Amino acid sequence: MDAWTGWADAFPMGMSGDATSATACAKHLITWCSVFGLPSRITSDRGPQFTGDLWARVMKSMGVEHKMTLAYHPQHNGRVERWHRSLKNALRSRLDGRTDWLTHLPWALFGVRNSPNTDTALSPSQMVFGENFRFPGECATPDTDVSSDIFVRRLQEAMQTQRPHRPVWHLVPEKAHGHVPNELGSCSRIFLRVERKISSLRPKFEGPYDVITRDEKTVTIDKEGQQEK
Repeated sequence: MDAWTGWADAFPMGMSGDATSATACAKHLITWCSVFGLPSRITSDRGPQFTGDLWARVMKSMGVEHKMTLAYHPQHNGRVERWHRSLKNALRSRLDGRTDWLTHLPWALFGVRNSPNTDTALSPSQMVFGENFRFPGECATPDTDVSSDIFVRRLQEAMQTQRPHRPVWHLVPEKAHGHVPNELGSCSRIFLRVERKISSLRPKFEGPYDVITRDEKTVTIDKEGQQEK
């Protein structure tokens, strides 16, 4: 992820720690640099693919400073962690229980890159290209009667005038954990949270199920022909 624009990429790799994983990371970095240029500094976690000899040699050959986050402290690279959650949510909604996540990864990235950042109100695609990507089925097209030099100058001016924003803390208040939606008292169908351990890309809710009865503390539903509370 680029810290300034929020532009990020994702790619499949082998098991963390093996030679294939380290090689995949190095190759993807080279591909990234061929598009966006060499970064001055890279921050990563302490995964084995970033602590081995291959990664150190790649950093040295490119003249890039490598910083690593504190062990067991993912908040140190919190922006990337939040982006991971957004990407997983996008994949989960597209998959709807299927397992062919690699097929849907480009479209999930497409949506995340067009989503505005909470701190800047701009999407990564706007920060990089000056405008959002065109969505499938979009009828209206932007005015393209602008010369290339004017477009480049406008984009440069926008980047130069953009100032860093203080990050918004994405913390959930304590009382939110016990929150009960008002709609639960009148809805006719509900979803159930999956409590068992599941894959990170599997839906976190099952249903919907028909509501049979309800009282102050419980709701009785019809779950596949069986009544459950």
